[in-house]
Amino acid sequence: MALIFGLIAALCWGVHDLLVRVVSQKVNILGALAVVLGAGCCFSALLSMTMGEVQVLPGRGLLLSALSGLAFVTASLGLYAAFRIGPVRLVAPIIAAYPVLSFTWASFNGASIAVFHWTALLAIAVGVAVVAGSDADETEASAQKPRAIAFAFVSAIGFAATFALGQAATEFGPESTVNLTARLFAFAGVITLAVAKGTTLRPPRPPVPVLLAMALLDTMALGLVLAAGVLPNAHHASATSSIFGLLTVVLAWVFLKEPMAMRQWLGVLLAFAGIFVLSV
Repeated sequence: MALIFGLIAALCWGVHDLLVRVVSQKVNILGALAVVLGAGCCFSALLSMTMGEVQVLPGRGLLLSALSGLAFVTASLGLYAAFRIGPVRLVAPIIAAYPVLSFTWASFNGASIAVFHWTALLAIAVGVAVVAGSDADETEASAQKPRAIAFAFVSAIGFAATFALGQAATEFGPESTVNLTARLFAFAGVITLAVAKGTTLRPPRPPVPVLLAMALLDTMALGLVLAAGVLPNAHHASATSSIFGLLTVVLAWVFLKEPMAMRQWLGVLLAFAGIFVLSV
């Protein structure tokens, strides 16, 4: 059952990121994020109340949750910017490779990393490098690749920090409460940033239902992974959910007609095989 939860979560996040690619072309990033995070707070609050886990976190737990939320804002801004530039086949593997950063950080802190994990890290690096290679007919898009790659790395770093800080915060309270608290701080961070920049938070009306759907998909995916925590082999949920980026690439190929050369397919599959191994 945990495996099924993880697969459904991966599908939710894959569709979410495909919608990010579409929406980011039409609305300002801060306005879109404000709607998604605001709605996500509401959905997360309902989830917390349903699970009966609403409580006030102690000082340290609150601080870690707040930092996790601010890291999530950074990750989301990088994600939206990366998907705005694209292509999906390039930025999705980089963003989804955030476990690489988690393992690297653990290694620096003295953790013992198995040989097959280092092999997986190498596979991810090679896969991303293959996908990043440009074809002869991509000269115009190639000029934007360095920026897309930079934003994707910012997003990956942000997500790695989000989960590391969030996991640390769960020592002081239930996961659903930590998630809700982090989202509230993330929402406050976006509002503060928008006010500081004098940016409007009002997106055009047509994308609003799509933004609400994105918030629901994100909340559902995270809720499924959290719910799997009480099931046998709970780690299978987080492992299978990590392939969401691969699903985003496939969905972009099917629905957005993004071209994919055979060597790029091989690079994507190699990168996500490594990501899956790291998550097991």
